[in-house]
Amino acid sequence: MGTGIATTTITKDGPEEPSHDWYSYHQIEFSDGTADLLIFCDEAYQLRTWVTVGSVFAGITLLLTVFLRGVASVAKYIGELGDDVRAMEGGDLTRGVTVRGDDELTELAEGLDSMRRAFLAQRESEALSLQANQSLITGLSHDLRTPLTKIMLFVEILRNGRYEDEDKLRDYLGRIEANAEQIRRLSDDILQYSLAQSGGGKGDAEPRVLSDVLRDPLSEMMDFLRERGFDLDCPEDLPCDRAMVSEGLLQRVLDNLASNIDKYADRMKPVVVRMEHDSGRVGIAFENAVDKKVISLDGAGVGLANVRYLMGKMEGSCEVRYDDDAFRATLWFKLA
Repeated sequence: MGTGIATTTITKDGPEEPSHDWYSYHQIEFSDGTADLLIFCDEAYQLRTWVTVGSVFAGITLLLTVFLRGVASVAKYIGELGDDVRAMEGGDLTRGVTVRGDDELTELAEGLDSMRRAFLAQRESEALSLQANQSLITGLSHDLRTPLTKIMLFVEILRNGRYEDEDKLRDYLGRIEANAEQIRRLSDDILQYSLAQSGGGKGDAEPRVLSDVLRDPLSEMMDFLRERGFDLDCPEDLPCDRAMVSEGLLQRVLDNLASNIDKYADRMKPVVVRMEHDSGRVGIAFENAVDKKVISLDGAGVGLANVRYLMGKMEGSCEVRYDDDAFRATLWFKLA
């Protein structure tokens, strides 16, 4: 309850009258004059005080409610992100990271989700690579087992002397030699594949004039095939485009193709080399007829797997088209 004191002053004409005659007041005598004393109750002051206190309390309560709800929402979101991270730690990369809102935590969540997708893509790529390697090893094991079994059979025949004459003996020795040569070729394929997968190139691809890099290794390849009895149909002019290429990797690519042609191409038909152009890339195509007599000796395709891998390291690709009568491999280089 508020109180107040009203006074009147004494003048030479006497005391002033209060402004409101309905006020209850008393006169008090002082040594220097008389004063009017008024005591009253201001109920509006009390109401204003309570309203002020209530407003402050309501404001603090509202502020704390909004703040705590915001903190609770952020804490809940952080907990969800923690669950997502623990799922990633446990190896579950298929569960997406919760992305919500538009603040620093949202940017963090987007970064975590991008990292999850990158890990998932890497794991899938490794799984595909492992599956391809297992398939290759299975195929090579089968391809090696067959000539080894034949060699053991022929050796057993010779050891027991189960041959009719010298001609038959030479025939068996020739078969042993042929199967041993097949095993040697498969072993070379395994070695080449191992070198390719180890990334043992002489350097990363860089912008080079393709004719400058291609001239010497292609000439060596053509000389090798001529010595092996092939007729060649090659262009005189090489492409002068600037392409992404590595001299060391290109040499290994052409070595693998030359070995593949030497094994399976028909020497009665020419080997054709053509230059190709496409949007954003330049290609070299090798075409040859398939020798039906040796097609049964076809292995697990390690040579072409090497070529694809090495071309990929140069940001290029290898497209292969194969049927019963013809084979075509096109090396595509990315234009710089």
